[in-house]
Amino acid sequence: MDPAAMQRLHQQVTEANTRAVSALATLEVGRQRVVGELQRVLTKIGWVAEARERKTDPEFHKRVLEKCRAGKFDALSVREQRYAAKQFTEVSAACMQRLLHANPGNWPAFAQECFRRWGTFNRVSERAGYARLLCLAPESVRFLHQLAHPPDLVAASGPAALAKSLQAHDLGHARLALQQRGFGMTWSFTALALANWVYLRSHDQHSFSMTWHAVMQDRTLEAMLLPPVAGKATSWFSAEARPARIRRSLDAYATFVAALIRAYYATGVEPAHWSSFTENLLRSTFGDPRVALESKGWAKLKERDEPAYQRFLELLITEDITVFFDHAMKDPRRKAFWLQYLKSVRRTVCILDRSTHERLKRQLSGADQKLAAAISRAHTFTAKTSGAHAFCLYFDSFVVVEFSETGNAAQIYSRDYFQKRFEHVVYADQCRDHTALKTPMAAQRRDGIGERILHVGPDWEANAQSSLRTIGIQLDRKEHGR
Repeated sequence: MDPAAMQRLHQQVTEANTRAVSALATLEVGRQRVVGELQRVLTKIGWVAEARERKTDPEFHKRVLEKCRAGKFDALSVREQRYAAKQFTEVSAACMQRLLHANPGNWPAFAQECFRRWGTFNRVSERAGYARLLCLAPESVRFLHQLAHPPDLVAASGPAALAKSLQAHDLGHARLALQQRGFGMTWSFTALALANWVYLRSHDQHSFSMTWHAVMQDRTLEAMLLPPVAGKATSWFSAEARPARIRRSLDAYATFVAALIRAYYATGVEPAHWSSFTENLLRSTFGDPRVALESKGWAKLKERDEPAYQRFLELLITEDITVFFDHAMKDPRRKAFWLQYLKSVRRTVCILDRSTHERLKRQLSGADQKLAAAISRAHTFTAKTSGAHAFCLYFDSFVVVEFSETGNAAQIYSRDYFQKRFEHVVYADQCRDHTALKTPMAAQRRDGIGERILHVGPDWEANAQSSLRTIGIQLDRKEHGR
């Protein structure tokens, strides 16, 4: 064959290969489009099914349970079977086992519901029986066979055990690894496993910044791990709605928030990230840990990691003390004095007159965001100008009220007395002025009214420490950290 013919043949083969590659690429794009559309349809079908089950009428619910308890599993429709397989809070483990034996196709629905409502599952009266039942699940329920010893996965500590087994370099990778193992992102079990994964790495370098970046960029991770904004369904970071199908998990929120607090103290955080975290956390369903009624979120976090709770509380109290004694009254000696009691202070309340409150809001609006946030948390007197401001420091059994102007001694009250007599008007911003929080000398011997702390003389701090020691309030044992 002459060279020209060979060249033409080579060109034809090359063009044919190019067309084949192009055709395959087109087919792959089409395949991915079909798969994506199928996934959307299946997801929508799942949403519809779940929505219908959530709106189940009482008669349907009663009818299904009656059939189950009577052992009439053959009388259940397909919808009723699926519904019954999710009722681990309503029927015994033995009854559920008989249902699944009669209708084995509902094993996935049963197992997924247990893991979706993991918090509820852990509190069910027959938890041990249901845990044993989960261990009998067929291999087709793939996610239940992800640990060498399945009972470890279905134990109350299952999320922590799974977290330890995850080999991932960041939170996004950990999420993907769990998805690939068959764990749903709407399940509270999965959220708690991811929270535990972060908690285990809270002392790693850049742990906070990498984790914070992940939840800022991924609305699913945010909804799984960060408590929602109080009274809203929107993101922490935008007006975008959070994914509604993700099961809320107080355990996951508490573990994740504790992990971020631990990371802050272990390795440090960019100030902008920390300010964003603290401000959003305080406006979430966790709320402010210094308020009179502690939220379920803070109670759970304290149960999970009390040192992390205490350090975060100390940080907030430090900010409040700094704002009051640096900006409302400019008294560095009193500021230094009360910073020695951070571990004993349970919460603080700052009360300013309205004009000072407005002035400090303007003054600090462009300053450190932590100080601006502390001012926004302050309460106000009804008087526009009251002459003095007040700062209340709550201890376990006592409340000390400091006043800003010289000549106003600090007053010690029993906590019960203060809460009954003053707290409701302070929190409602209905206290007239600082004098309403003072007690005349003639009434000093009443039950609930303690000594006064005078800020006079070179040794007033020593005298104040002695007065506080007599009522069981001690100086911090070691210097406060960050």
